[in-house]
Amino acid sequence: MSATANQALVRTFFDAVWNQGDETILDNLLAPRSGRSIATRLSRDTAYIRANVRILRAAFPDWRVTIEEMIAMPDRVLTRWCAEGTHLGSFMGFAPTGRRISATGISIFYITGGRIQDARVSRDSLSMLRQVCAGLSKGPTAQRAISTVTDGEQGEALALGGG
Repeated sequence: MSATANQALVRTFFDAVWNQGDETILDNLLAPRSGRSIATRLSRDTAYIRANVRILRAAFPDWRVTIEEMIAMPDRVLTRWCAEGTHLGSFMGFAPTGRRISATGISIFYITGGRIQDARVSRDSLSMLRQVCAGLSKGPTAQRAISTVTDGEQGEALALGGG
């Protein structure tokens, strides 16, 4: 595929899956049985991504990812993105706060045969969690959650580029 076609594929991934919550399109966008690598290099399958879309969008129904920069090649696309949403549902054990939460990240998508074969994602999970925990930072629940992220374990809803 051309770099332009790869850009369109990745834009569709962000717009349809993360911005609109349409996880049904994943079968058309992702290569079958492909591994997804997140910052901790754990491989995930399509079911995992579907679950993450549901979890994140339940917590942040208005979640919106904006692509700030995109660099495309014939076999990969690099995106620098910013996402934000209103915390209106439970997230990582925290009750809704009504706060606007933002996250930033970089995703590298590897494209084969017109589908996303793999993705490497690095995002600022700690900043996002601190925003959710704002005002609770001295409590044991907030400290445990922040420690979980800083120790390298990623929250379930923070995988693959949406958050």
